[in-house]
Amino acid sequence: MKEHIIFDKIELYEKAVETRPISLLPNLLLLSYVALGKQYEKLASYSEQFLMSNPRINILVEDFIMLSNLATNQQSFADISFRNIHSLDPEEPYSHLLRLITESSPEDFMETKIFLGNNHKELADLFNNVEITAPYNLYRIPEVIGLKDNIISKIRKTLEETPANPILRVSLAEALLKTNQVEEAQKEIDTVISIYPNYTRALHIKAKLYQDYLEEEAKGIEIYKKIFELNPVSPYLKGIEVVFLSEDESIMVSELKTIFRHDNPFVLYFKENFKKKENEQKTETSKKEKAVKEEPINKKKNIEIIEEPELSPLDEGYKHLYQGNHKKAIESFLKDLKKK
Repeated sequence: MKEHIIFDKIELYEKAVETRPISLLPNLLLLSYVALGKQYEKLASYSEQFLMSNPRINILVEDFIMLSNLATNQQSFADISFRNIHSLDPEEPYSHLLRLITESSPEDFMETKIFLGNNHKELADLFNNVEITAPYNLYRIPEVIGLKDNIISKIRKTLEETPANPILRVSLAEALLKTNQVEEAQKEIDTVISIYPNYTRALHIKAKLYQDYLEEEAKGIEIYKKIFELNPVSPYLKGIEVVFLSEDESIMVSELKTIFRHDNPFVLYFKENFKKKENEQKTETSKKEKAVKEEPINKKKNIEIIEEPELSPLDEGYKHLYQGNHKKAIESFLKDLKKK
């Protein structure tokens, strides 16, 4: 996005937020453009102002706070932001993506690939070679579950080892629902939501349960309203928000979705800074390799410049004697006698 457009949009939505300080969509649009303009001090200030003046939780605003902490080199605060977001929604993709800048274990890559899904083709080169292994392969359930898949038994067995894993618990609820075990699915999903009331995937499964299995459409819509309040660009909405948005809100949602589709501030920040981190690691590795290669040379130089201690004429004489050089030995002994 061109710089002048970003700054014009910042000015536009700053004015909009002045008149509607707790309105969700103008604030999210403002934060998105401020992040694209790399005005990170402003990003932190505007994000915190919104959260302090608004009783509602919004996960995207929490993401923007994490981004501003990383961008202003406040790593400890960024870690706190990640833990906070994880306690709200364990699968929130952008917090996991940003975390890869500082924490990039194979497990981190697997989780991030799963949570991002297929929504970010611009990151395909980074994640194409990431193989999803157990138990992470149980974090997503196929659309159709065959009798021979044994997915439910696999999840239950894994949960015996990690009973507090909410992601596996949601996968279990989803698998139970897809195999028409509705009562068990409801019990599992209600357990998760009682602990994680803002977990968007869990809320989505609860909404599907109401709409597709219990024929309670209105209850499902109420849950999607909550998902929208938590994250208006959530992939779980799939356009259902048009049912409950005004025309003005629909226009702003369309603008927000366009930003996240083409100029996603989290993806752009990640790509720029993850590449920088890779380059720094390559430079550090190169320095270490160079030091290892030069080490024997330096040791050799050190050996060459070591000076032997000066010997007395008597000791020098014995040295020559042991070496079989009798002439020099006699000269050294005579020198010693003269000294005395």
